[in-house]
Amino acid sequence: MEYYVDPIAIIAFVATQKGIFVSCAVGNSGPSKSSLSNGAPWVLTVGASTIDRSIRATAVRLGEGTELDGDVLKPDIIRPGVNVLAAWPFDIEDASQGPTFNIISGTSMSAPHFSGVAALFKSAHPDWSPAMIQSALLTTADRVDHQGKNIADQNLNRANLFATGAGHVNPSKAIDPGLVYDLSPENNISYLCAKNYSDDNVSVIAHKTTRCADYQKDGGSDLNYPSITGHLNLSVRLVQKYKRTVTNVGEASSNYKVEVDEPRGVSVVVEPQILQFSRVNEKDYFVTLSINSSTKVGPMRRGSCVGCPTSTL
Repeated sequence: MEYYVDPIAIIAFVATQKGIFVSCAVGNSGPSKSSLSNGAPWVLTVGASTIDRSIRATAVRLGEGTELDGDVLKPDIIRPGVNVLAAWPFDIEDASQGPTFNIISGTSMSAPHFSGVAALFKSAHPDWSPAMIQSALLTTADRVDHQGKNIADQNLNRANLFATGAGHVNPSKAIDPGLVYDLSPENNISYLCAKNYSDDNVSVIAHKTTRCADYQKDGGSDLNYPSITGHLNLSVRLVQKYKRTVTNVGEASSNYKVEVDEPRGVSVVVEPQILQFSRVNEKDYFVTLSINSSTKVGPMRRGSCVGCPTSTL
């Protein structure tokens, strides 16, 4: 569903403009590909895992991947929701006709956790934007379970990034992330314009009259999101470069050195290698992904780095 006809995406956009953090369930239609709901970059899209992460937590029932936004990795993150039961009412007038409530579990149970976490973050960091909170949650998430093993999917194989996003939330680490990626409403409008939405379409989402001619068109690769999704192939694109801007919310005087775990068959160059801060401010860095004619990359590869986003190809 396009964002300009998606009521949740529209309401969430307006909410984030007012500084309100929005957490949405990815849906229980998975694990088939492109079964995701609520994939807008201005919301935190949440998948469901099992409760006991010590037994290879598995994202069993969540939407996987997205056709609408191939440049934005979704879901963002996972939280226990499988077999966590909650009640929802039937719409019946006479209770004597049968049960008035049903039970459900899955991503609808995991998403509310993040609203609570965001409330705690707002208390600790009242000046943080919704995007900064979202960034803190993603960049500090755990990519392994409590036993240090890879997060498993429903078949007990290593779950891919389209099932887990950044991984399991770790609120105690997220409260002090060091660096965050911020996004303003204007950044998101530039992103929508890059999707070739009409001025009327963007105006519906932004809840104000908008002319894309007034905005730089920042596609998904340029959106200041705390993850990177690259589209490389031997016939069309061998190299892709990304710009990211990080805001220092840690110690005023601090240095961050990049450590890269490259996707297999892909070269990753991050410039500069060290970000030096003498105060709380923003700095830019650039990530270049490249393959060569002898590389067999395959359908998808994953990589990561400390100080820059999660990457997937």
